[in-house]
Amino acid sequence: MLSERKALLRFFEIVAWTGAASCLIFAFRLRRWPDTELPIELAFTAGFALLMLSFLPACVLGAEYARAVRRPESLLARVDGLNTRELSELLSWAPLACKAAAGFGLTLAAYAAIEFGAVSWSTDDPPTAADGVAGALYLAAFFLLALPVLASAVRMPGSYAESCGDGR
Repeated sequence: MLSERKALLRFFEIVAWTGAASCLIFAFRLRRWPDTELPIELAFTAGFALLMLSFLPACVLGAEYARAVRRPESLLARVDGLNTRELSELLSWAPLACKAAAGFGLTLAAYAAIEFGAVSWSTDDPPTAADGVAGALYLAAFFLLALPVLASAVRMPGSYAESCGDGR
């Protein structure tokens, strides 16, 4: 189970912190100096690759938590999302800074959606500086949303099955 691998989860948490900070710095730099020749497409590719090392494990941890708490018997019960109470319990071991970072991530995503809208480009139409800023802000939001899940799993004793399943 992923929740038992504390060193690996700590690495994913560090990736999330680093990815969020890097995306925010990248967005600030592009916003401040839009005429710079930064490789936006390469930065997006690297950002998405790093995002898979933080957001994907957070999703896997959420599914593991649901299995440990609910013990679903049907396919429909397995794919049902976490409710508010379960989400609160999942994040109960996360430090306040990580929870606040996730709140900031939601605010950042809303700001990027209002200010920039969607981000798209093609080989004929490369990304602009505004696309780079928006993409970096969206990536930072996802990194920040993964943080409390990862941080909670790192600080929780044992696995979800031990901490939440049988002990309830």
